[in-house]
Amino acid sequence: SARLPTLAENPSWSAGAAGPTTNRPYLSWDYISSRSNGGSNEYNDLTFQLKVKSKELPGTSTYDLAHAITNAEGSIGDYNFTSEIGNKPSDAFNINLDRGSQLEIPTQRWVTSLDYSSPFGRDGRFGHNLPRALQAIAGGWDLFGILTLSSGHHLTPYSSWNTSGIESPATNRADRVSGKDPNSGPGTVAQWFNTAAFSTAAFHTGDTTNFLGRVGNAPVGSVIGPGFFDLDLSLRRNFAIREGWKLALLGQAKNVLNHPNLSDPYLYADDPVNFGRIFGVRPGSTRTLIVGGRIEF
Repeated sequence: SARLPTLAENPSWSAGAAGPTTNRPYLSWDYISSRSNGGSNEYNDLTFQLKVKSKELPGTSTYDLAHAITNAEGSIGDYNFTSEIGNKPSDAFNINLDRGSQLEIPTQRWVTSLDYSSPFGRDGRFGHNLPRALQAIAGGWDLFGILTLSSGHHLTPYSSWNTSGIESPATNRADRVSGKDPNSGPGTVAQWFNTAAFSTAAFHTGDTTNFLGRVGNAPVGSVIGPGFFDLDLSLRRNFAIREGWKLALLGQAKNVLNHPNLSDPYLYADDPVNFGRIFGVRPGSTRTLIVGGRIEF
């Protein structure tokens, strides 16, 4: 919301004076806040899916090539797209100034799931041809698995310099440096993307803000963050207790390989020491083991 001068600050803006009064009919209002920016979202994808129908090993493998564009996530994107109010737009009169790739929808995503049941149990394909002792050892096993791979988030470097002159501005994007590819960086935790592709030099002279009358021109979502790899497994063993009763022992492992899924890099362009660095892994992505059991009847 832009702050206009008060009558005390500009006495010429009095009732009956020609000019600015016509654009400011409520002279005692300091600023106006809005809870709606009229944003929109566009989503398109190309999906390939393979299904395997088998009694012992059914599975599904799905690949998505997605293109999600929005102008509703504010000036630098939003990890919570469905929030009630959302982030402030860079310019309430030009919502498409913030149009860019939706932050958390990856361009590429591949998910494969498998469900394996041992064919050697009492109800398996080979169960009737095995000794009862071998049936008890080799039968009753179920293995479930989900493998997920995806490209990274669409990210936007930002600055705290208020170059637009608005009293309570949205977070300002950095400027894009011509001829520099932001995603040609080394891809390491020390520097994930090409930080030389962004600049805030025009935003200030020393400690003095340069009021440019504009925001940074870096596109929303121009940096691709680290990808995601996750293999989840669940192993279940059924034991017959009596007719209609069985004991099920379960073991589950999220990210069973403990693959380090890196968090998004530091995007604050005013901090040249840490700009582009990665300081950890995604929340909830470390290996988690669960063991349990239940009686079914």
